[in-house]
Amino acid sequence: MLIYITYQDNGQIPSSVGNLKNLESLDLSSNQLTGEIPENISSLTFLSFLNLSHNQLVGRIPGGRQMQTTLFRVNIRDHRDNGQIPSSVGNLKNLESLDLSSNQLTGEIPENISSLTFLSFLNLSHNQLVGRIPGGRQMQTFLESSFEGNSGLCGFQLNRTCNGDRDPALPDSQLEEKQLYSKTKIYVSVAVGSLVGLAFFFGPLWLSKRWRICYNKNVV
Repeated sequence: MLIYITYQDNGQIPSSVGNLKNLESLDLSSNQLTGEIPENISSLTFLSFLNLSHNQLVGRIPGGRQMQTTLFRVNIRDHRDNGQIPSSVGNLKNLESLDLSSNQLTGEIPENISSLTFLSFLNLSHNQLVGRIPGGRQMQTFLESSFEGNSGLCGFQLNRTCNGDRDPALPDSQLEEKQLYSKTKIYVSVAVGSLVGLAFFFGPLWLSKRWRICYNKNVV
């Protein structure tokens, strides 16, 4: 059973790689491979590790419903890939590491990428991505280095305001703290205002009562 392949050559990735149904690990990094990534590579049922980094591949990243949930690590950095990040990346529920940096990827980051609860490493830097960085607690764990080099991206990680926002998009925890602080300020302001109002209302009455008492004593 073929479970691991390393490949050091130039030329193109043969489409027959999609016939290796028992393949678990595919490392074709640091070659001079050209052409497109075969679409049927995403149908390898047992594939858990994919490294196609540092080549001269072009075209889009394979996607589709057939992308397998067995993938743990994907590295397709430093190519001339264009197109968009496929929304099917959200189907890779066991994905722990995703590196798509230094390509020419366009469009927005798929919202469902925030549902990858095991994702601990993410690098989408130095592309041409645009729009708001997706929210969610998982995405809040990634720093500026995961998204830098994309002038069209916005969000709190880049300290860059999105259209329609007053402040850069805050993570949920910080947003909750900010909302709680705002509510507390309102409650304090209302309480202080009420006390001042009561003082203006009852103060003259209290002073007037004391004046009358003093006057009566002096007269007597």
